[in-house]
Amino acid sequence: MRLELNRETDYAIRACLRLAAAGDRSLSSGRIAVDTDVPGRYLARVLGELVGAGVVTAQLGRTGGYRLRRAPERLTLLELVEAVEGPSTSVRCVLRQRGCEPTEPCSIHTVWTSAQNAILDVLGGTTLADLLVRERAIEPSSGGSLLKEGITE
Repeated sequence: MRLELNRETDYAIRACLRLAAAGDRSLSSGRIAVDTDVPGRYLARVLGELVGAGVVTAQLGRTGGYRLRRAPERLTLLELVEAVEGPSTSVRCVLRQRGCEPTEPCSIHTVWTSAQNAILDVLGGTTLADLLVRERAIEPSSGGSLLKEGITE
């Protein structure tokens, strides 16, 4: 079993982390793309999805750009994932390839639902602010931080 985020969700999380680091300042899509190493053509689509989902606001014009709609403390990782990928809960039966009947669930239904709920609980309990704290703790020398020197303001 492989648990992975799709590329768009990966890009959405990077962009939102960058916006969280910017605080109340708006950032252009070009600035976000450079700072997060996300291709501009993909970022435009992802930002559009985030605007449509109400996660990010967009303002046109010379002083415009993108900002988080809510404080990072009030935005969960689950909300970001669902903004791009849609609802996280599966309604398809693992064994029967259709919806499980509530009165007659398949033999794996309870186990699968428990595993799914555990993942959703972790994602729903992790805020963008939590991720930002962790990201800032990454040593710049590791090269892994999205918040490189000079772009965290």
